[in-house]
Amino acid sequence: MNRGKVIERKSICIIIIAIIDFSSAVDLIVRTMDFCDLYRIGLLIGKKYDAKKLNTFVEFVCAMKTKDNKKLTVYFRDSLLKQAGIRREDLPENCVNREEKI
Repeated sequence: MNRGKVIERKSICIIIIAIIDFSSAVDLIVRTMDFCDLYRIGLLIGKKYDAKKLNTFVEFVCAMKTKDNKKLTVYFRDSLLKQAGIRREDLPENCVNREEKI
């Protein structure tokens, strides 16, 4: 089971996901993508992940769209990007940087 928690503030929904496994994380996103405003995605502390699988996950999440054809707004934690070998500035526009995160 993926340990995601929902935080609601002034009709803003933020889901924080600590990736335990990729399929559970994607399942949580799919089930909530039509009402969630921001996904904050990170890794479990101390767990090592395969960089190729992380890259595939990041690309997949960045390309996901709601039923209204809108891309998700995502903040990837630094630890995830570091293990994946991805620079924040190389992420697509729907990925929020540190200064913009809610």
